[in-house]
Amino acid sequence: MPKPVMAAAMLFTSAFIMISGIQIITTRVLDSRRTLVIGMGISTFFGVTVYPSAFSGAPHWAQPIVTTPLVLATLVALALNLVFRIGIKKRVTMTIDAQSPALRDVTAFIERCAGVWGARRDVTNRVEFAVQQSLEAIIAYCDAKGPIEIELSFDEFVIGADITYDGKSMEFPTEAPGKEELFESEQGYPRLAGFLIRQHTDRRLQIKGGVRLLFDH
Repeated sequence: MPKPVMAAAMLFTSAFIMISGIQIITTRVLDSRRTLVIGMGISTFFGVTVYPSAFSGAPHWAQPIVTTPLVLATLVALALNLVFRIGIKKRVTMTIDAQSPALRDVTAFIERCAGVWGARRDVTNRVEFAVQQSLEAIIAYCDAKGPIEIELSFDEFVIGADITYDGKSMEFPTEAPGKEELFESEQGYPRLAGFLIRQHTDRRLQIKGGVRLLFDH
């Protein structure tokens, strides 16, 4: 194959790979470890491109790997990703006081977990809204007593949020309450809160002592 054709094919492929990579990066929540993985991968790529003789002393069998920027950068990123996955928990728990809830801490907790897991930003935003709305509704309308426990879980396909408390069960109506119900019925605002939570979750399950919110990832 002529060299100009090979160069054009590589440029065409690289353009699509770079755009796809940028799209993935911008749609994920990244913590310091994942930022380091991306930064080291990019630095390795440009380092080998600018200084192709940097690994000239490497063994002959390794030359095709260490002298190819894309291959070496990919291997560096994969290796760091595997190392940084050590110690990552798939289930994390937080407890708040129903009498003096710190809802900002809940948002920070969800952001921290999403960054560790590399969750998608749009799903993370839905989790934050639904959990915040649930906590506000539980505290205001469910007569919650004692602590409220939040357990987040992640398995690459679904983010789960289990909220357990001592109080009344929540309702998730399929239709929003009307104006008359909001102003005249005590169940108006609890039903509105449940409706909003329903709109921001994919599935909802009643569990022992609480509710489980599920978000497809």
